[in-house]
Amino acid sequence: LIPSESLEPVDPSCRVCDLPSTELSYVLCGSGVMQAMTGSREGSLTCLDLTTGKCWRSFVGHDEPVNCAAVDFRSQRAVTGSDDALLKLWHLGTGECLRALHGHSDAIVCVEVDFVLMLALSGSDDDTLRLWNLDTGEVLQVLMVQRMFVASVCCVAADFVLGRAASGSADNSVRLWDLGSGECLHTFTEHSHYVQAVCADFHRGRVLSGSSDGTLLLWDAVSGESLQELEGHTADIGVLAADFAKAKAISTSDDGACILWDLERGHALLTFSLENRIVGIAADFAETVAAWGLRRDGAVVRFLLTESECLPEIIAEVDGTMSCMAVQF
Repeated sequence: LIPSESLEPVDPSCRVCDLPSTELSYVLCGSGVMQAMTGSREGSLTCLDLTTGKCWRSFVGHDEPVNCAAVDFRSQRAVTGSDDALLKLWHLGTGECLRALHGHSDAIVCVEVDFVLMLALSGSDDDTLRLWNLDTGEVLQVLMVQRMFVASVCCVAADFVLGRAASGSADNSVRLWDLGSGECLHTFTEHSHYVQAVCADFHRGRVLSGSSDGTLLLWDAVSGESLQELEGHTADIGVLAADFAKAKAISTSDDGACILWDLERGHALLTFSLENRIVGIAADFAETVAAWGLRRDGAVVRFLLTESECLPEIIAEVDGTMSCMAVQF
């Protein structure tokens, strides 16, 4: 990872600052050094050190709220999507926008990026996913979510090497895609409400989806068969992380609960209540599970989870009202 000293501002238009008093919409964390990037509903982007809680760069990213992002501190690159329907590629060392990608006709809600292959897959309220070449800005595929009613894309997971992706939509479905051909391989329709979170391991042929109906479903990505229904939440599930090799997942819901799951047996290992709503989560599923959650009130909390207890610790605080988080290990 690039040490924070090498990422000091070099562009006069970017400034070192205290955390802005604005409505932040997500935080992205770099592994090890715990660097972070925040985006606001005012369209600004801010880089900070989660160890000290100090901002080391702030710049305007979009004219409208930022909804999603992916980041790679190794290459000093980030990709952001916004209500302005633009996908932008950034250089974090300078704060420069390297490329603005036009194509979506409505808000961009979710994005997955491979910074080695320089490919991105974005999902939008325009009912499409778009596969982008970040080096050229070219649209390689447009994946159409074709339904009679609203089918806004809410979430996406992708493996660009295998050429597979899974998306969740407002039409209550999960779709499995071939990124090479643009073909929809399977449509999973057992949820009864919006699918707001999805994780996938295409090597193992598994997809896990979380819905506003309060359920998690584990799917076979090859056959399209539903393998497990995980019950425990009583409200919208919008935040989800999983490790299919270790058969574990963690989810949070509007019901105020966070649940650690055993995917092999299909039951909860640990359920605990949260003081504030968690709007983003990532986890390291070691023997003692470590999870990082972003609270709506701006606190970034690390949870150490065993099968009997949860030990929370606030590791950073940012001003504003949060809405999502992505963490880079």
